[in-house]
Amino acid sequence: MKKFTTAGLAIAMASFASPVQAADIIVPLTCNGAGTVCSGAFNLAGIGAGAFTQGFTFTLPQSGLFSGSVTTEFQDPASDIDFTSIVIDNNALLSYAKNPTVIEPQERWDISNVALALGGHRIDLSGNSGGFGSFAGTISFAAVPEPATWGLMILGFGLVGGALRRRRQKVSVRYA
Repeated sequence: MKKFTTAGLAIAMASFASPVQAADIIVPLTCNGAGTVCSGAFNLAGIGAGAFTQGFTFTLPQSGLFSGSVTTEFQDPASDIDFTSIVIDNNALLSYAKNPTVIEPQERWDISNVALALGGHRIDLSGNSGGFGSFAGTISFAAVPEPATWGLMILGFGLVGGALRRRRQKVSVRYA
């Protein structure tokens, strides 16, 4: 009888378990030489049936604006994924766009121009899989110049404009 009670307790606990969460996946970023423009891609396939949560981490070389998207294609009920939340650095994404077709062939979440500081960041995706789900995503980053850089640039434009507007003095030459 004790074996049946233990087995029943284990099954009950499994049914109330939290979503499956795998180890974080590191997203490598490809940047230009100065590290001012970067991009990366991530994906996950073969997600088992039920609720899931997956974390992705990436490191920005400097502060700037972050954009990204996550897309899943519906082909059959076994490959369907319905996202419940996508969170970056513990802040829920506010920009959610779902393709409004009747058979829901695609689900897409977008975020644009969010200011992020340099260093490590994390994206957590949560949802429900039909049994063999997959999704893919992209991230991009563009550095924003520091205020001092903007000030020097504006000062430079002012000096160039002033030099162009400056009156030229008439030069007269006399021959003796």
